[in-house]
Amino acid sequence: NNINNVGFPEPVNFAGDKRVFMADIFYDLSNENRKNAYRNYIRHSLNTFATNKNVVQLLSLEYTGPLHFMQFWLDVIDEWQRETGNNALVALSCTKDVQDAILADKKRADVVDIIDIRYWHYKTDGTYAPEGGLSLAPRQHARLMKVGKVTFAEAYKAVSEYRTKYPDKAVTYFSQNYPEMAWAVLMAGGSIPTLPAINQEFAKFVSQLEIAMVKSDTYKILEKSGIGAVIYVSESGQIIPIIAASGKYTLKFINPKTGAIELINKSIKISKQFDLKTIKNKEGIYWLQKI
Repeated sequence: NNINNVGFPEPVNFAGDKRVFMADIFYDLSNENRKNAYRNYIRHSLNTFATNKNVVQLLSLEYTGPLHFMQFWLDVIDEWQRETGNNALVALSCTKDVQDAILADKKRADVVDIIDIRYWHYKTDGTYAPEGGLSLAPRQHARLMKVGKVTFAEAYKAVSEYRTKYPDKAVTYFSQNYPEMAWAVLMAGGSIPTLPAINQEFAKFVSQLEIAMVKSDTYKILEKSGIGAVIYVSESGQIIPIIAASGKYTLKFINPKTGAIELINKSIKISKQFDLKTIKNKEGIYWLQKI
């Protein structure tokens, strides 16, 4: 501040000699020196990783700031991409109100590659969704609002909803109960879930599958005709219809916590449909693979 003349107050105001209130001033873009400093910093970050295809750009860690600053950040990225011809991998990581507003804005939504669900979540009795721009960190919001309980169904709903509405974008989930919700993220079509180590064959197999639309919360299916399916089951004893191309399949069980694989049947003959009746007394994953 002393050399860039960005207009921050000196000394910083400490409320009650404890809390710092600088967010409104920090996110205020009316000071041109401050605005230019932000633009230069954003562009420097983009230039630094321009050739690194595996780097994801996020506005900041724990961004609970206002919509207008997120708009500014995306506009600078868009400007840089147009000028340089480079494409940054951009994640929209913020509160739900800001996230939804950006995604409803086609120009800015086009800059976004990844929807990161991190600072809000569905819960068993509604939605936990703090508002942006209230000068509160995620931990402070959590002290003031009822965080609630999150199960597989709620995590699945969040990821599935955004994957369905924005099919051109990847969706990640690092919100409540992460990483326990990894299987919900996978089954809903989300990206980089923290699954237990299984094997490369499974990783390659599951990447080819698509979400099967089922209404039940006690099982979910990823499938593709001619390849097979992955079925997540949370209650035993169910009749679960699997649509599959006629042929022979192997059926395996995957322990959801350890990733250990158990062969159930090395050759099942299927003619268009297979009814999976769970044989385990615990939740698990069934891997049906065409031979």
